[in-house]
Amino acid sequence: MLKRLLLFRGPQGSGICFILILGFLLLSSGVQASDNFLKKPFFSHREIIVVSDTGYSSRIEVDGDTQNSGTGLSFPVSSLSIIGDYQAFQMKKAKWQKLKGLQFSQEAQPPGREFFDESVFMARFNLPGEMRFDIRYTTFCRELMLLDFLSFNSLMADTTEYTITVPRSQVFFFHADYVQYLPSFSVDSLVNESGITYRFRVTAPQVEMKWSVNHMFSSGIVRPHIPGIRLVIVPAAFRNNPAGYLNDWYVRHLETRIIPDENSARLIDSITGFTRDPDSVVARLLAFANDKIRYINVYHGMETIIPKNVNQILDMRMGDCKDKANFLCQALVHKGFDTRLAVCSTRDHPFDMDFPSFAGGNHMVCIMKKPGNSGWDVLDPTNRMPVLPGPGA
Repeated sequence: MLKRLLLFRGPQGSGICFILILGFLLLSSGVQASDNFLKKPFFSHREIIVVSDTGYSSRIEVDGDTQNSGTGLSFPVSSLSIIGDYQAFQMKKAKWQKLKGLQFSQEAQPPGREFFDESVFMARFNLPGEMRFDIRYTTFCRELMLLDFLSFNSLMADTTEYTITVPRSQVFFFHADYVQYLPSFSVDSLVNESGITYRFRVTAPQVEMKWSVNHMFSSGIVRPHIPGIRLVIVPAAFRNNPAGYLNDWYVRHLETRIIPDENSARLIDSITGFTRDPDSVVARLLAFANDKIRYINVYHGMETIIPKNVNQILDMRMGDCKDKANFLCQALVHKGFDTRLAVCSTRDHPFDMDFPSFAGGNHMVCIMKKPGNSGWDVLDPTNRMPVLPGPGA
């Protein structure tokens, strides 16, 4: 059963909605360490400064103690981010000194199955030996909407702190998830000349992963409880409608990706043939999206959250959930149906779509209005049961 549907209106075939459907995500704490690398939990600090409505800069600092040489720390970094100003210090004779012999590299990592996971490479720092260290670096991301989650899920950090400065021209919304499992959690804010600074702090030498099991199926569906902050930052004009801004932002990025060209239109018509029966038209297009467009999710940049152009999808005959859904959505519009793209959360995802942030979702489907405005059907071209009941009239 669908738990929630928030439908945001847009041009036919381009509006998005947020739903929860049947359907693992382990969000990184921001730091990964090789086995037996750290003598004790490290202190992790991340400061995020919003610079405009289109981007943000981050200053990250981590300090701790190593016990092996030739190992290192890795940090997930968005493909839309620029990393720089990295440096490391080591403690010698009770003084911090700049570390010599620091090795820095960027390494690709396999993409996650979540459509919004844009962290496709790792910034890796290799330290030359056993020491007390302090690593600092900065990043800049040109898409503010990708600032959507702060994770406190770490067994290694004794203290994690995020500081976010938001200018007066924007409004900051957040939702704390599973923080009841943290030994110590605090949030405060300070108004200053430039805006409002928010601080989230966790002191947690031991964070035990919690789970819940949905027994709807015989095997059960495991949902991890990942402590963190879902967030969204919107212009002040959308103070009373952050979900509307999220929808508008997404639709703007869809506008050039939803119109089939002449060749694509002919292909869509050939798939449906001469049938005029609506159920047959839907079934044929759904079968094509499910069977003829091969599932693949190796993407980077904006295509980790925005589907490719429908014509490119048909030319390549491959794509991930959002690409398949976009093809199906626009093909049905071409045949006269009223459809929307839908960002959704599966039952094994840590979060529900109860807050307007991309961190809440891990999947995309197409929804189609039933005849007579009697509700919506959920069409999932990646599912073996591709037609799911909607939330009703």
